[in-house]
Amino acid sequence: MTICSIKVVNGVQHLSYRDACYARGLLADDREYIDATNEASEWSSASSMRRLFVTMLTSNAISQPENVWNVVWHHLTEDVKYTQRRLLFDSGLVLNDDEKKTYALIELEKMLKVLNKSLVNFPSMPIPDLSYQFVSGNRLLYKELSYDRDELKREHDSLAKLLFGKLCQLLFVQKINEDSTCNIAQGSDLAELIIKCKLIIWDEAPMMHKHCFEALDRTMRDLMRFENVLSGSLTFGGKTIVLGGDFRQILPVIPKGSRQDIVGANINSSYLWNSCKVRRLTKNLRLQSVGDVDCRAGIENFANWIATIGDGEIGVEDDGHTSIDIPKENLLQISGDPIEAIVNSTFPMFLTDSFDM
Repeated sequence: MTICSIKVVNGVQHLSYRDACYARGLLADDREYIDATNEASEWSSASSMRRLFVTMLTSNAISQPENVWNVVWHHLTEDVKYTQRRLLFDSGLVLNDDEKKTYALIELEKMLKVLNKSLVNFPSMPIPDLSYQFVSGNRLLYKELSYDRDELKREHDSLAKLLFGKLCQLLFVQKINEDSTCNIAQGSDLAELIIKCKLIIWDEAPMMHKHCFEALDRTMRDLMRFENVLSGSLTFGGKTIVLGGDFRQILPVIPKGSRQDIVGANINSSYLWNSCKVRRLTKNLRLQSVGDVDCRAGIENFANWIATIGDGEIGVEDDGHTSIDIPKENLLQISGDPIEAIVNSTFPMFLTDSFDM
């Protein structure tokens, strides 16, 4: 006895009954959706086209979504080059088709997550690499920080300023020690604001004493317990905190403190450090805004020289003190008044009678 599977058409086994019906010609093709997308692209933005595509996906109206994607993807990626050039401060940035497609697929995945869906729910659709970093070495892993920066700014800009000011006030008006907490009461407006926050960014973190971070950690574990019963065992109550800074720069100031005291006050000496993931930024984006090639090369060489000092690769250590020879090209050649030479070098526009304000 021969058993025939209705998923098999002309000897080919299909993944779903819909695919089999499509192969048998029982379903109409998706030409109407392609035509509709092409027509809408003439007056709509790329972000709107991505929303339209998500709507078509979630409606289950498309028989073969990958076929539609393969034809219309360029309409969904028209803003990619501009967006990446703006984010990376690189007016000459060029992206290939695969990079554009990955960007659009990641944006589609973000929209689908809002609807509790994913591209994996549509097996024929390509799945993006969420850790893809395009051409920049400075992009944090998208999988870990998948936030829409512009959307967050629109929704929470004024609230973020209030939150930052309040937290600073609470942290600095009292003497911080290993048992400190922030004076934020459950149910207060500030507590509700913290609970609603999706992301907290703390810049220049190496300058702060580790007790400041630990005080915020204890406070947020307490505040979040009504949202998540497990918050007491989660760092910062489960909230995502991004700490920015460079340990080669200014460290916490400890009055009359020894070298050991200063090192011990750093965030990387805190119990919190074991929960941190270190992400290194390797590309100097400020150089992208410098138009002159020779000037850019000079600034880059100077930046690299400064970095080697911070890494301890230059100079001879002598009981905690280091002697460093400054390259001649990094010195200002002075003939005459040194103050005038410094001013003229720093503000060359003042040498003319008129300059743009």
